[in-house]
Amino acid sequence: MPLKQFKRELRKLVKPLYDGRNASHDFEHVERILARVGEWKDELIGEIDEQKLAFLAIFHGLRNMIEEDKNFKERVAQALEKQELDRREIGLYFEALRRHEFDPTGPEEMLVHDANAWEAVGLFGIAKWFTRGGAVGQSYEETIRQYEQVTRNLNFTLDFVRERAEPKVQASREYFDRLKEEIGYKDDLPPEDKTLESQE
Repeated sequence: MPLKQFKRELRKLVKPLYDGRNASHDFEHVERILARVGEWKDELIGEIDEQKLAFLAIFHGLRNMIEEDKNFKERVAQALEKQELDRREIGLYFEALRRHEFDPTGPEEMLVHDANAWEAVGLFGIAKWFTRGGAVGQSYEETIRQYEQVTRNLNFTLDFVRERAEPKVQASREYFDRLKEEIGYKDDLPPEDKTLESQE
């Protein structure tokens, strides 16, 4: 089926899973990731598998569900079969979904990884952290700690994204440093690294 229809079918499968989620990670987040990778892909040299890119963007926050729920994984596989992908190729899609979070390889995985990281920093990122914190009943201190746990090792894999993200990263750090000073924040707990997906 055409790419536009393929995206529409995947959206129909995924959108209900985001019902009731807080505004920091609702389905609008998925749509923003799709839009962002759609803009960035044209800046890369070489071929982009737009079908794979769409799959990764739409399912990027559902890796655990696919791995843990066999019925859901089969539904996703059947949706991919409609694109004339065989089970071996579908397995490679699932591997890419698993890999993009920690060790992205290839332009499609890197694009989705960086588009997701982009939303964790800058003014929009700050707003997301406190939206999520308020939704789950966190204190300011708990939200600061989670921000630091996730962003400690946050990296951007594409050079042009890394360059554009640096002012956003710096703005976030300066804001949280000022906030910690104002509220007298002290973190005596040992450092603990978390991933963006663990917060979604």
